[in-house]
Amino acid sequence: MRQESSALRQVQKSDLKLSLLVFFAPLLLYSYLLSVFFPRGQFLKYVTAAQMFLRHELPRERLLDFSPSYFYLHVIFQKAFANPALAMQIFHIILMAMISLLAFRLLSKFFRPVFALVGAFSLVLNYAVMVYAQTFEPEILALFCLLGFLYFASGSSWPDHLFAGLFLGLSLWTRPNFAVLLVVVPVYFYLTRKSRAGWKSASLIFLIPGLLSLSLLWARSTRIAGVFTPVVMNPGTVFYEGNNPDSWGVSAIYPPLVYEVSQNYSRQPDYQHEIYRLFARKVTGRNLSVPEVNRYWASKAINFIVDEPQHYLKLMATKTFHFFHAYEWHDLWNAHWNQERLKSAWIPTVPFALISALALLGIIVGLRNWRSWLLFYAVLLSQMGFMLLAYVSSRQRLVILPVFIFFACAALDFLMKSRRRWLGLVLVLPACALFLVPTRLMREQDHLWESIRAFQQFEDAAYKSREAMDYEQASRASTYALAWNPWLIDFCRLSSLSFEPEGFAERALEVALPQDSYHRFDRGVLSLEAGKLDEAQRIFKRLVTEKSNFSRHFYFTADLDFHLGRIAAMRGEKAEALRWLSLALKRSPGDPSILSYLFVLTERPEYREKLFRYFDDLDAHFYLGTAYLESREPVKAAREFAYVVEKVPEYRRGVFYLAAAWGESGASEQGARLYQEAMKNNPDPVLLEAPILNIFKGICNRDPKNSAAWADFGVVLRQYGHFEDALEIQRKVIFLNPSDSRAKKEVAFLESLLQGGK
Repeated sequence: MRQESSALRQVQKSDLKLSLLVFFAPLLLYSYLLSVFFPRGQFLKYVTAAQMFLRHELPRERLLDFSPSYFYLHVIFQKAFANPALAMQIFHIILMAMISLLAFRLLSKFFRPVFALVGAFSLVLNYAVMVYAQTFEPEILALFCLLGFLYFASGSSWPDHLFAGLFLGLSLWTRPNFAVLLVVVPVYFYLTRKSRAGWKSASLIFLIPGLLSLSLLWARSTRIAGVFTPVVMNPGTVFYEGNNPDSWGVSAIYPPLVYEVSQNYSRQPDYQHEIYRLFARKVTGRNLSVPEVNRYWASKAINFIVDEPQHYLKLMATKTFHFFHAYEWHDLWNAHWNQERLKSAWIPTVPFALISALALLGIIVGLRNWRSWLLFYAVLLSQMGFMLLAYVSSRQRLVILPVFIFFACAALDFLMKSRRRWLGLVLVLPACALFLVPTRLMREQDHLWESIRAFQQFEDAAYKSREAMDYEQASRASTYALAWNPWLIDFCRLSSLSFEPEGFAERALEVALPQDSYHRFDRGVLSLEAGKLDEAQRIFKRLVTEKSNFSRHFYFTADLDFHLGRIAAMRGEKAEALRWLSLALKRSPGDPSILSYLFVLTERPEYREKLFRYFDDLDAHFYLGTAYLESREPVKAAREFAYVVEKVPEYRRGVFYLAAAWGESGASEQGARLYQEAMKNNPDPVLLEAPILNIFKGICNRDPKNSAAWADFGVVLRQYGHFEDALEIQRKVIFLNPSDSRAKKEVAFLESLLQGGK
């Protein structure tokens, strides 16, 4: 008896030591990572939202855009601490230590201590967990809540059941993805409790806090929305982001204009949600409630799914594959680059490919224990179902990483005990290799990250150099920005920079970049922008023979056949253009650019109808306008752009395109006025150089003695970097009107600039 008591004490002592280890080791690790290793002050969406809320600057309905519990946590920290960011950082560090301890204690209930120890450290050493612990987003709190729920729900006492309900309730207030567990847990109790009275009382104790939490969440949402709504965080728009024609199903892909217009409000947290509502209300002409806005956008995605079921099945297969693959689809720039920082610093980790492959085996061998493990299957399937309905991003998958680890531990236990372990290895080893090797889409994503980062760095350098009046260096930096991202040409040309004599796009072609297929595609796009159709066609055709695929998300249509069709249309080869565009539509059904060009070239109504079925009216009209403008039908283009500008006058690029369309259709004065209004509000960037210059040149040619018109033309020439021509015209203005003070200022500036070099 004494020997048994002594052995029990030894086990308890060993268990205490391991518990202390799995608590304090992550505490020290994350203190270093979050305080020293990672840069500070990145992606402060919730911080900004909480500050705006306390200043009464946050619109009421915007409360539905954020995780309720995590948002109010930030509000409390803003009020309670002198340094709320530091307090939140410390809170995340403590949460990670608690997460490690909960994971260890949970796994210890089912597996030997060594597996529980390995599993706990596999969780805290995961790169995705590390980077999102640094980011002020609710994923770490959601992870803590889910682990707490699983730990207590697998217990047998009434306090366990109560705490399981409390943790699930807090989880629903953090991210409402696991509401289905309110139904699953009573079933689990029924299957695992010996007495009928036992499972009923356990279910009641569990459901009281869980249902109360859900009811309060619904009441809050209904009060904010003004109508009953059981959901928060805009599931309709999230569904659209993962299933619209531009989506690859692995991250949030917004409608192009929603993304662009939201950038005008860069200091507003996650403003895309507000633009979604703005667009839906503008195009319907009704003050839609938030639930109605969600239904509006969800219906667009459903239309596409109904029309293209085969494409949708392929999309679901892609999502399922990436659900298990090791590649981390980050939708936050700081998360991606912090993970790259971890890799370069050789911070130890357990490869997710190994965890995922083992988890697959564990899911299979665990079916014999499905009653006891029902909660883990339910959590895995509910989150997987949510991700397949939306998109399979790293942030979404992070929450169920403990479940992956649980099933991986089950697989390890099987491999250690079973005589048929070789059968398990036959599954695990190939699956591990499959989930480790990146696909072309993943390499394309890496290229996008690199390109956008280079673009931002060169663009920032261009602004700084221009501010320092180093115009030559600013022009060089702007040229490099374009070379790295030619599909962002409308967003990167700063005003008052010269690119003579070659021109903006032509100058960027001189920049030496790597020669892989991704950069060759970008060079093809740049050649097309520079008017070098033969070179662009040669590049795109070669990439077609190589069976290359590309993605530029909501920035740009990356289908090779589409661009070959554009080239043919520019040359007046309509039949050839239609052939390429038809091929493009088969590869990329629902693509807005392809549908727009096909409608413009054929006037077949089904193309226009699909465009409006899959996208909001603002995006649809804008895409039609660009197709008409490139097809030299400016009157029709102006009609499309006018709709966009009328509904969203703050959309600056739309104003430029409308000005160009008006100018080319003969309404030069209207175009000039629009352009000047846009430049007055924001002088950068400039775009559509040729049609804008033609507007002002045409006005001057019609009235050669109008000094004000010539002065305007000179200003526009300077804005597009034609300094010598601008100087000559401004001197002419002074000759016509010696009292023109604006022209004199322009002359002084241009003379100074030219003397200092371009």
